Amino acid sequence: MDLLFIQLIKKILLLTALIKQLGEKNAIANLRKIILLSSAFTEQIVF
Repeated sequence: MDLLFIQLIKKILLLTALIKQLGEKNAIANLRKIILLSSAFTEQIVF
């Protein structure tokens, strides 16, 4: 259970890091990464 919680925290930190990069030139590519990451993140919560 603790391991799943740690993985969730890592995903949240990665998500915030990607959001901070949106100001860069590859904003569209980063947005795709965020969408993929957030979908994986919500699947983790659902299951």
